[in-house]
Amino acid sequence: MKFTTAILSLLAVSATAIELTPDNWDSETAGKVVFVKMFAPWCGHCKKMKPDWDKLMEDNKDSTTQLIADVDCTTDGKPLCDSNGVRGFPTLKYGDPSEAFPPL
Repeated sequence: MKFTTAILSLLAVSATAIELTPDNWDSETAGKVVFVKMFAPWCGHCKKMKPDWDKLMEDNKDSTTQLIADVDCTTDGKPLCDSNGVRGFPTLKYGDPSEAFPPL
């Protein structure tokens, strides 16, 4: 029973996670302060912080003023990581998307 509950909890968190890409950046970040984890799936530190980060995203999913999200630097999010000068993982960035994050 505990295993089933754990799996369902993970699925619930995964379903609410927002992964930012150049295609959805403007629509997802509009009017919000953004806290972003730029990561690589193979990164040990990223894997270790994932449960806490997922909980933070879940706890803030209904916020209309802030967005907590992921950017996968190995797939569609790579241009965002490149434009933000990401050189190591994870990289955390916080701020107004129009000021703290350089345009693509």
